Amino acid sequence: MPWRVSFSLAAATLVVAAAGYLWHEPEVEVQPEVQTMRSSVVVSDVLTAQPAAAGSTLLKPVLPQPASLQGSSHGVRLLSLGGELVLTSGLRDLFDYYLSTLGELSLHDIRLLVEQALAQQLASAPLAQALQIYDNYLRYREALQSFDDEYMADREASKAQQLMQLQQRQQALILLQDQMLGAEVAQVLFAQDRQLDNYTLEKARLLQADISAEQRAQALANLQASLPAEVVEHQQRNLRQSALMAIGEAQLTPDERYQRRAEVAGEAVAQRLAQLDAEQLHWQQRLDEAALALAEMQQAGLSGNDYQQAFDQLLQQQFSAAERLRARVLLNRRHNH
Repeated sequence: MPWRVSFSLAAATLVVAAAGYLWHEPEVEVQPEVQTMRSSVVVSDVLTAQPAAAGSTLLKPVLPQPASLQGSSHGVRLLSLGGELVLTSGLRDLFDYYLSTLGELSLHDIRLLVEQALAQQLASAPLAQALQIYDNYLRYREALQSFDDEYMADREASKAQQLMQLQQRQQALILLQDQMLGAEVAQVLFAQDRQLDNYTLEKARLLQADISAEQRAQALANLQASLPAEVVEHQQRNLRQSALMAIGEAQLTPDERYQRRAEVAGEAVAQRLAQLDAEQLHWQQRLDEAALALAEMQQAGLSGNDYQQAFDQLLQQQFSAAERLRARVLLNRRHNH
């Protein structure tokens, strides 16, 4: 099933800066500006563009799908036109899909997964362009950490001052994005974030405006109504997704978790997520058993080649061919820590 990470770094940090001042609306999605790396492409051209053919020698899978992404896909279709990558915000969706595994995987392993995914649809210059954008995007995410420290909210300031600070922060954030990725690329990748930030700031302005409660309510309703129907629908999907994530992290019994998921997203989704929970639990139990067996081998004095041979035999006995590489990586990581 297609799966999209609905997480906006720009919007999220904007909201953190405004904590206690404004209720945050979920991220909205707009139809992105579509460009090639050289120039704008009219919609009719893009609709007739062919999916970018992968190279004759695709990258062989280096890492299997990590546990947290099992049963999902990034759902992003990549295109090239005239030997150039067609830029859409979907490229960032693909990046964020794999970057959501940070902590489960290293940045090096995540880049391998991104490269594999890109190489399934792109080749030659478009593939190189997409990888360069990924590297620049990663640098942007790193730079954002110090950026957030520089633009922390002043909770002692008045609401008017806070709003001015947020406006200045948004301008600085756009400048940072343009510097790290190039203005053309940043405009496409962050188009929906920028619209959300504008929406949020306008809502903040209306909330502090010197108008009657009736006028404010009407202005806020008009602001919400100005959003396209697909944006409102996406807001509702984001709310459901956030609720499902919170349910997944809560300390609940399996029955309680199932019931709450069903109330939020329906029986079919609750059943699918319950199945994924069971599969993940079973996988963790198998890893725990393998880790215990390896610890016993070490306590028995196995080392060097003898230990590696026993390790390989354990993997052969307890994991399928498709699981062994992933199991080896995770077990080695446990051993090293």
